[in-house]
Amino acid sequence: MGNMPFELFLFGIIFFGLMAILGAMRARQKGEKAYYLSAMASALVLLAFVLAFLDQPIPAFVIVITVGMMSFALLPKVLRASEREMVCQLEEMEISAPLRARELLTNKGWLKLASKHGLRKTTMLYFLLSTVIGGTILFMASAFFPAFISKEHALGFTAAYSIFGTYVYHRTLKKALTQLKMSAQSPKSQQPKF
Repeated sequence: MGNMPFELFLFGIIFFGLMAILGAMRARQKGEKAYYLSAMASALVLLAFVLAFLDQPIPAFVIVITVGMMSFALLPKVLRASEREMVCQLEEMEISAPLRARELLTNKGWLKLASKHGLRKTTMLYFLLSTVIGGTILFMASAFFPAFISKEHALGFTAAYSIFGTYVYHRTLKKALTQLKMSAQSPKSQQPKF
């Protein structure tokens, strides 16, 4: 076997295996091609972990680079799919209904917050929560597996994940809310329905 620690191998298999399965389930449920490609990217990273564990670093590296370029190219499609999904959820939900804590695990909760308290406050809350949750996970990983991730790396990954993730989510929320406002103001929506 290769030089990869077994704990890291196990983490990669569980994490990216779960991401691939959840991505495939979401793609099937939503019928979005972009989500299938996202699930495929997770499956390829899982394969890279297996190859690295079997002491095949060159194919593993090629797969990781390919997935990185593929993810970068797929990002606009995934964002558009998320925007469409949010607009559909906004149209279907009762925006004035009280917010439940469990709804913060879904887009619906964040859409309610953004419509009631504004996009800026919602974005700040999202940033704080993602920093706390992501930071806690990464710093716990650095405590249990110091050879795998140092505290400095945990800090850097937390900052990068929180900033980039918040930027992407802010953009998606903003576009979904704008699109909903535009559709509500269109002449078609103002005509009486018979």
